[in-house]
Amino acid sequence: MTILVTGAAGVLGQAVTEILAARGVSVRAVTRTHPLDVRPGGSIEEIRADLSTPENLNGLFDGVGTVIHCASAPRTPDRDRFLIDALIREARRAGLPHFVYVGIAGIDGVSGYDYYTAKRDCEQRLAVSGLPHSIVRITQFHPFCAMILHRLSAGPVTVLPAMTLQPVDVGFAAACLADVATGAPVGRAPDIHGPAPLDADALVAGWRAGTGRPGRRIRIPSFGPLKALGRLAAVQGVSGGLCWQDWAARTARTRNPYDR
Repeated sequence: MTILVTGAAGVLGQAVTEILAARGVSVRAVTRTHPLDVRPGGSIEEIRADLSTPENLNGLFDGVGTVIHCASAPRTPDRDRFLIDALIREARRAGLPHFVYVGIAGIDGVSGYDYYTAKRDCEQRLAVSGLPHSIVRITQFHPFCAMILHRLSAGPVTVLPAMTLQPVDVGFAAACLADVATGAPVGRAPDIHGPAPLDADALVAGWRAGTGRPGRRIRIPSFGPLKALGRLAAVQGVSGGLCWQDWAARTARTRNPYDR
């Protein structure tokens, strides 16, 4: 059967689409604003559609055995809630055998940030939906962490709010997600995370070493969404892939997919 991937043009969506296709899986890749940009090969059907429009869901799940819901909207959390409800209704109608939802690891104790609240709400709605499902929580991807540090930097100076993250390699996370999607529903799957928790000093040190740019660090109070990042809990689950500094050394000079 076909696996449907929502948010297929995103950082994780593109990676898992490529991996599934390389494994010989037929993929129906749904994108909303950006075209799909994956290496050729395998069976990939690209659909450009806004899934919050009800008519765009008509027939979308026909012939689909699994949905991997990667699409998310950090700036408009209510869209996430609306979309999970719409997808659950369509999945019930179609008798979907497996619904895979991608969550964020370490957010259980974080309050005051509606995007994280929405992600927990979506997990809960799927958990009580009666659908066979798997919930896979993942820590922050390397390119996301690099984007944050870039935005906190001006020349040689990086301002540092308090935060500890467990950056994970996108390819490793996507491979783990593909394993879950091609298996039986498990409910809550093990969290996926990078090799080690890194505080702000270690994040900047690895990033600066990888890019070859020296610099100084200035500590500041957390603000905005950075407060939520600073409250993430460390997680234990499945770990692997490139470490933060090795990733920075290989790719930090290239275009960051989060900056498009």
